[in-house]
Amino acid sequence: AATVGFPKCVAEAIADATTNEWRSKIKKGGAEKWRMDALLKWVDTNFDKLMRLVPAAVSTYEGVDASGASCRKCTLIEPTATTEVVVEEEISEEEQQRRMEEFVR
Repeated sequence: AATVGFPKCVAEAIADATTNEWRSKIKKGGAEKWRMDALLKWVDTNFDKLMRLVPAAVSTYEGVDASGASCRKCTLIEPTATTEVVVEEEISEEEQQRRMEEFVR
């Protein structure tokens, strides 16, 4: 079964970076203000950087976008996880067609 969520090391790195940024914003804006709006804007602006805080947890692969063009995609992995061998199951033409129709919807 697949694990849902971020690898623990990535979640911890994002939490640390976000906490440090929030403390910095509070110091600049005064402790009487929570500065959550500014923090959430920072998270939104730096989302890609936050996802790459642990380079060993980022894996790239070739994928296909909505227009059918090939492109590089990224996914987060547990850095210590070993690569599993995936055995493809045989799928009938009818099942392939059903899956394609479902995907297109």
